[in-house]
Amino acid sequence: MEHAKGADNRAQHHDVPLTNVVDLRRLAGERNARAARSRRTQRAWLWFRRRSAPAPRPRQSPLPPPPKRPSAPSLPPRLVLKRISPFAALAALFLVPVLVFGGIRPLLAWEDELVRSSSAALSTFTEAGGALQEYRFADAADRFAQAEAQFAEAQHVFDGSQGAVKTLLNVSPFTRGKVQDGQRLLTAGHQLSSAGETFARTLVALLETPTQPGERFPIAKTFLSRSADVAASLHLVAQALLELDDVNPHHLPRKYRAAFSALQDNLAMVHAQLGRSAVMIPLLEHLFGSDRPRELLFVFENDTELRPGGGFLGSLALVRFDQGGFKILDAPGRGPFAVNDYFPKHLVPPQPVSTVAPIWTLHDANWFAHFPTSAEKVTWFYEQARGFAIDGLVALTPRVVERVLAATGPLPMPAYGVVLTEENFVRTTQDQVELAYDIHTNQPKQFVIDLIPAVLERLGSVEPDDLVAVLSALEESFRTKDLMLWLRDDAQRSSLHTLGWTGALPSDDGDFLAVVEANLGGGKTSRALERSATLDVKIVDETMENTLQLTIRHAGTPGDRWTGVRYRGYVKIYLPAGSVLLESRGFDRLPSTALFPPPDDAELDADLLQIEKQPVLDELSGTRKTEEFGRVAFGNWIELQPGEVQTVTFRYRSGARIDRQSSGDQYRLTIAKQPGAAPLPFEVQAWSGQDLRFATVPVTSQERVVSFSSVVDSDQRFALLFKR
Repeated sequence: MEHAKGADNRAQHHDVPLTNVVDLRRLAGERNARAARSRRTQRAWLWFRRRSAPAPRPRQSPLPPPPKRPSAPSLPPRLVLKRISPFAALAALFLVPVLVFGGIRPLLAWEDELVRSSSAALSTFTEAGGALQEYRFADAADRFAQAEAQFAEAQHVFDGSQGAVKTLLNVSPFTRGKVQDGQRLLTAGHQLSSAGETFARTLVALLETPTQPGERFPIAKTFLSRSADVAASLHLVAQALLELDDVNPHHLPRKYRAAFSALQDNLAMVHAQLGRSAVMIPLLEHLFGSDRPRELLFVFENDTELRPGGGFLGSLALVRFDQGGFKILDAPGRGPFAVNDYFPKHLVPPQPVSTVAPIWTLHDANWFAHFPTSAEKVTWFYEQARGFAIDGLVALTPRVVERVLAATGPLPMPAYGVVLTEENFVRTTQDQVELAYDIHTNQPKQFVIDLIPAVLERLGSVEPDDLVAVLSALEESFRTKDLMLWLRDDAQRSSLHTLGWTGALPSDDGDFLAVVEANLGGGKTSRALERSATLDVKIVDETMENTLQLTIRHAGTPGDRWTGVRYRGYVKIYLPAGSVLLESRGFDRLPSTALFPPPDDAELDADLLQIEKQPVLDELSGTRKTEEFGRVAFGNWIELQPGEVQTVTFRYRSGARIDRQSSGDQYRLTIAKQPGAAPLPFEVQAWSGQDLRFATVPVTSQERVVSFSSVVDSDQRFALLFKR
């Protein structure tokens, strides 16, 4: 039934040092000089949607910016193995030397030999790519090595041609470009074959890493021993891409031009993936302790009790990584509650948290939707209690383990008599932690503690057929903010920022919205809630008046131990700085007795004061205003019993403005995803004023209205273009 009721803390950016990685940025000058040739006439776009809005890149990129091509797909970064799959299409490029040189046959006495060697290299390269796609990595490595030798032979034939003939071909306006493009393709084929061999042999080494008795995570040790070779192969691929990018499609036979142009358009995506890989290698070396041991605090955030930073912080473990191996140093059986016993003082909690606790402690420290700030606060609480510093923090929700189990299969836990699967993981873990533990030893978190090495060892001994699925599961978890990292080292923190692994709130200009919930005293009901949102945007002149409606249905089963209880949540929205709240309705006012008073010796937390600035409470509606992370935030309460549905409304004047550009006025909207939250169905309806018309719709009576929908499972950007 219907439940009816009346100082900027953004992450700092740093240049990324590429230790032990060939610096691909030195190719910038050459690429930029060539960019003008490869640019095409820009088509006037009217509408675009990009699914992922990563946090801003550092000032210095590990690779030069690729040429912009309007037809190139705007896709989030994905894994190389999955994306660069059409090896046959790529290999078809190396048929061009055969066709090019065959077209000037009368002048080349050595044409037959060149055609033979080029064709052989083409065939072998195609076979290598097929083997790689079928996870026959050893066979792929051998084929790539053979292709490399065959491309070298073809190059030797070309280099050994008679000097007079080569000179004539290079000065002739009819053949000069074709000969140069043939040379480029031979060079690219040799480079890609060499890189492919290194890549395939690295995969063989990773997957065939022997496991010694008692050794943990041996695959990481193998990676460390091969990382320099992988970095060098990335350089070769980058050089090959430059060669391919310079090939003129008009020098190819007509039937090959469309496929080749499409491949050139995709080079920007490949280039971006190489940039990510170049950043990732030294970062993984750092995490795995290549130069010295690294101590990382793993925190498990229960998304059935959603919090702004991901979920209730129920379990933790300090893990030391050293040369690829790992050892658990600290894993209290009572989780963060055991650590709280050693915290030296009492702190006044954030005001909403005082509904569940009179003081601020470690398990409530991930209070901030900007996860780097939550990570810093969790780390600070831990270090204050334990008395020593750590190197970083890894936060994960149950969805990460569910995805890994989906990729690798069931995980037996024989000591507990259970087998974990994607379907039963959350329920089984809750039962073990809350009900099945030994009340005499009082170590309720022991199940999660024993789960840590089991999952890490599963990741460290992945089967070849599961490798791509596991990597995809981890990449997906970073994208959805179910897996997030924070590191103390400034340079490595910048690398995390580049990769989008921080869980940070995006700091894009334009209109902005983040819907953030905190389950405070609502049991383990967060996964049982069904949410949807609508945003009406009324654009007049350069300003926006927005109305956000959030509908929540409590779909928990009455009487169920975990989901059949009342939900109480604090709902907060983040808006552009300068936004003004005009109305809020549909919320529940909590009585003053719902707040626990802090003890007399409780101190105000300096970080919290700096982040929230000067909170303001609207006595009429109960809405609380804060200024956080360069945004303004408004929050209020909602309570639901199982089966109830409630809609809450925020109406506000956005602090953003229409973006004036020579190509047309733009309305840009960023919707940020909360760490740990389920995907949120979202509908947007935008209305333009009388002096503006959307250029995204036909000239009809409805041309001033545009509607679109999405499922916010990651940070997303939208844009509209106007005409006057």
